[in-house]
Amino acid sequence: MGEALATYHKCFNDTQHKPPRAMLALSVMAADTDEEARQYASDIKMVRIRLESGRTFSVGSLTAAEEFARQAQENYTVTMQQMNVVHGTRDTVLQQLSDMQRRYNVEELIVVTAIKDFRKRLHSYELLSNVYRRDGQ
Repeated sequence: MGEALATYHKCFNDTQHKPPRAMLALSVMAADTDEEARQYASDIKMVRIRLESGRTFSVGSLTAAEEFARQAQENYTVTMQQMNVVHGTRDTVLQQLSDMQRRYNVEELIVVTAIKDFRKRLHSYELLSNVYRRDGQ
């Protein structure tokens, strides 16, 4: 991600005399405690299926990978990988997002919270909704 954004800023064509404007979409989970947010984040996995033919796909679960392979009627391998998720309390998330915004020279952030429980997901969005309102940010 860092390399891609650095390349964008370096190679930006400023024929319109406007600076580059990058945005970054992130998975973010906020909770009342860092531990609670860590537990939510640990549920987020990337499941990759590689078919014998060499085709590779990302799916949402091991069950989906197995069903995909069954329908494709090919031998396959599956790998699961922990996803990078910004997570923590409101203040922890604020610090992480601010650091990323500075590090990658990003003007806008788009956040998605994928907590399964609706009430907890809503609470995460409520915590995130005012992340940049404190301290005049």
